Amino acid sequence: MLQDYFSKPFQLWERTSWNTFVHNANQVLEIFVNNQLDNVKTVSSTDDSFFAKYLTSEKLLELQLNDVTFRQNILVQFLIVFQYLVLPVKFKQPHQTLNEDQSQWIKRTTHQINELLKQTGTNAEIFTVSIQRILKREEMWNLWKNNGCPDFSKAKLDLKKKNASQTYAPYRLSDSIR
Repeated sequence: MLQDYFSKPFQLWERTSWNTFVHNANQVLEIFVNNQLDNVKTVSSTDDSFFAKYLTSEKLLELQLNDVTFRQNILVQFLIVFQYLVLPVKFKQPHQTLNEDQSQWIKRTTHQINELLKQTGTNAEIFTVSIQRILKREEMWNLWKNNGCPDFSKAKLDLKKKNASQTYAPYRLSDSIR
């Protein structure tokens, strides 16, 4: 059920969808908190690449809950959806804003997710910091787009000073100091 909201987060602006999402998110996070990993290492091959295939059988749920990559994927998806909901976006409609209770829930849950990420896997701290940096960069990218994509280049400094005869002479710092 959460995957539908992860893939189409605009549904969360509807009150019923929001309540369902919060209920399901709280259940998943409670399961992650109550089923801590026992220093399980991330599955990887010798070339450090791993491609997971998650099946939906209830019989496999216990195995998936102990899979570091599975947990990280779900937790990061939460953070991405939260960022979508919180950040100002030019194309959002006026009614697409969070009330105080929703904002506070997202803030608390984001903190909880970051704590869970820090406990998930052998390089959990590095992974968590990396995810936070990526999301911060996305926030900056979003702000840049909201501001109309201003040019990144800076104006070149004029290193020549115009003298009285309308010709350009090399700029000297000593001239400015005088």
